[in-house]
Amino acid sequence: MKTVTDIAEPTTRISKRTLKPANPRGGNNGGGRKKFVVDVDKVEEFAAQGLTKTEVAYALGCTPDTLFARENEFPEIREAYARGRSNGAHKAARRLDQLIDSHDPRISLDASKFYLARRAGWSETTEIAGAGGGPVAISVTISKDDAAL
Repeated sequence: MKTVTDIAEPTTRISKRTLKPANPRGGNNGGGRKKFVVDVDKVEEFAAQGLTKTEVAYALGCTPDTLFARENEFPEIREAYARGRSNGAHKAARRLDQLIDSHDPRISLDASKFYLARRAGWSETTEIAGAGGGPVAISVTISKDDAAL
């Protein structure tokens, strides 16, 4: 374990990238419940997968309130979440770019449409019209047997 003095408080210790209180027994000098240990790498990994902060909390095994409390105590958690979200979006954008450049014209067209719809506000609409561009006529016939149902 190494002591880090340039973050939150000089009493904060970081083991790899797991943030926990400086007290080796956890908690406040042995009294009360141990503080939940947040694995910053897992936060970043789950965020990259698109999980919300609430979902990340449950995936880590704690409540959202606990994660938010640790986030206030350790800004590194908030930074890891933001970094993970950014990395996940970047990975998806790279993959979409590969699909747009695909040699299969159908895949390339679909990927281009997806990109344009999400980023450029484009949309496709299909208009249905009746004969000569007029309204569509709908006719419904119900038999006696169907009416009994």
